[in-house]
Amino acid sequence: MPSAAKWTTVIVSLIYLMGAWTVTVLIVLALGRVASETCSVLQRPFWAVLILALGDSLFIPRIYCTISGHTFAPLLIWFGRQWDWIALGLAISSATMRRFYMDQ
Repeated sequence: MPSAAKWTTVIVSLIYLMGAWTVTVLIVLALGRVASETCSVLQRPFWAVLILALGDSLFIPRIYCTISGHTFAPLLIWFGRQWDWIALGLAISSATMRRFYMDQ
């Protein structure tokens, strides 16, 4: 049985992912109902939240591992390097933060 600290990580991760995807869906719904001037203002936050949610969704294997006690077996080979799903999620999240939060 996983420790309480690991379960806390799982719960916080799930709440965060639900929030990120909820915001993404709400922005998509808003894009269809607002004037074109407002639509252009919403596009940058939409892409930021979407890419962040996609990158952080790759942390789902960590949640699976904590709950099941088994590792998520499939690995990726990109650019001649072996990645696991968590490393790929970290790379995508880092690129997102660099692009959308530091390039102001």
